[in-house]
Amino acid sequence: MNLRLVILLVFHFIHYSDSYKILVYSNLYGHSHIKVLNTIADTLTDAGHDVTLFRPIIETSQLNKSSVKTKKVIYVEPDEGVIEKMKQIDKFSGSLWTLDSTKPSAMIAKSNTLVEFFGTQCKS
Repeated sequence: MNLRLVILLVFHFIHYSDSYKILVYSNLYGHSHIKVLNTIADTLTDAGHDVTLFRPIIETSQLNKSSVKTKKVIYVEPDEGVIEKMKQIDKFSGSLWTLDSTKPSAMIAKSNTLVEFFGTQCKS
């Protein structure tokens, strides 16, 4: 076999064997967010990458509602602070979509609650 052809074939197959180790952070909160991030993880897995899905549990009701092709999934149980904040979050999310959209300051104030909430889970 021609040496040039062998070298060409080796480089051709090396190009297709490149894969990366990728960490996808997807907390279990909100069905739409979970679905989008599952799709991202699955697409990367299908492309041959080594994907680890990191899932802090916030909304326990979402735990068995989603499936992914990605085999490496790490779940982080919620701490007491997250559990307490989750009890309060229902009041928050119920009013979030009925706020007056002409007052962006009200939406920003509400979003700070979510930032604090997710920060609590990250710290645990």
